[in-house]
Amino acid sequence: MKLLPWRWAAPRAAPPAADSVTMRLHQLDVQTGSRWLVVAPHCDDEILGAGGLLHTAIQAGGAARVVLLTNGDGYNRAALRGQSRRLRLTPQQYIEFAYLRQRETLAALAVLGLSPADVVFCGYPDRGLAAMWEDHWDFSRPYRSRFTRVTRSPYENSRTRGAVFCGESVVRDLEEIVREFRPTHVIVPHPHDTHGDHWAGCCFTLYALERLRLRGRLPVGGPVVLQYLVHQGTWPQPRGYRPRAMLVPPKPYARLPLEWLSLELPEEAVERKLQALLCYRSQMVFMRRYLLSFVRRNELFGLFQPLPLPWVEDGGILVDGESYDWDGVGGAVVDPRRQSITRRVGRSADIRAVAACRDRHNLYLRMELRHRAVNDYLYGISLYGVGRQVRGEEVRQRLRIGLQVPDRVRVKGDGGWEPTGDIVVRARRHQLEVGIPLALLGWPERVFLGVETRFRGLVMDRVAWQVLDFVGEGQTA
Repeated sequence: MKLLPWRWAAPRAAPPAADSVTMRLHQLDVQTGSRWLVVAPHCDDEILGAGGLLHTAIQAGGAARVVLLTNGDGYNRAALRGQSRRLRLTPQQYIEFAYLRQRETLAALAVLGLSPADVVFCGYPDRGLAAMWEDHWDFSRPYRSRFTRVTRSPYENSRTRGAVFCGESVVRDLEEIVREFRPTHVIVPHPHDTHGDHWAGCCFTLYALERLRLRGRLPVGGPVVLQYLVHQGTWPQPRGYRPRAMLVPPKPYARLPLEWLSLELPEEAVERKLQALLCYRSQMVFMRRYLLSFVRRNELFGLFQPLPLPWVEDGGILVDGESYDWDGVGGAVVDPRRQSITRRVGRSADIRAVAACRDRHNLYLRMELRHRAVNDYLYGISLYGVGRQVRGEEVRQRLRIGLQVPDRVRVKGDGGWEPTGDIVVRARRHQLEVGIPLALLGWPERVFLGVETRFRGLVMDRVAWQVLDFVGEGQTA
């Protein structure tokens, strides 16, 4: 495919009668002197999501730093290219491929005006971030890479030499980077991104920021967190190189109360983003049309805001599977997409929405399904608390709950799934209602909430992770 030169055209105003997401986009302003920290799961995501922003920020006299959580060493098709008669690579060849991707990253960011000193390679395992977020948090239980076959970073230029493949290690690296760079804006993947490395990269960064906030290491009200989307079905549409087209959120997100910001890019920024993306030759061989779909006249970012958790009077919520006592409570998280696998296999696994509230003693969750809840599926809830207890100790409680109708509850511990009598669940028709004592979470200030359904270990549906603010309202309803 040959890229033809194009002439810049001023953005056209949307028709007055248009009822689209475009009409609700707010403009992002890149101010002089701002400091931008971009966190990318793989080499090339920083260009796809924020290449134009990086160039614009540098031109405005700002500072920028890019953090690559993984080196993208597990992209088999690109790694195998040129390896004649090979169906599989050795761990050493995956490592060599990672260094190639690093060189592509440095070349791409140089096009945008960044130096090698502005780039941080962390060296964590490709396609392993989600597992580290969910199951390999502690140093004592590291994750083993499917490709390099090691449990520590094998790369000499990693931020932490020999970094252990576990969640705590990722958070420590990110905390140190934020403290050193002192960003005014942090750019992370969007939690609605369907790639595990992307949504987990978002969670790790937000978790690190929450711990720093807890310790008083962040300025009041800052930094601003923006989220970019890369993987979401067939988005962006239309595919291919269309530099005059505008990037808008996926259509199912039009009805969600999510705030989107659009950065209009000048002609030079669009051209620089294109040239930077072309530096990723190893990716262009197989994904050229898809990658070029992100070269548009604007870039799109979601604005992160914790979800305030509504308070109710003690006893105001009765865990009985009914929804009448939730009227007017709010605090709902909607899943905008219907999963193709659940349409074909089982509608009872498709989550429509999750609502949350609390009183002085309990956290209440209500899961609404597209069909009647059945005991064929495991309905999972993950709660990771962040805060400070009365004695000043940090809350690091991680609670994994598995529910099966009508009222079976298990909690995942070091020895696997174990029954518990402290958590109450009731299922009725297409709803699951859960009551969880706050003491099990250590009385946190904020909680990371993840909800999913599984069938024999296979994830059928997953609601994007949310950060619940437990102290935002502070008053009972």
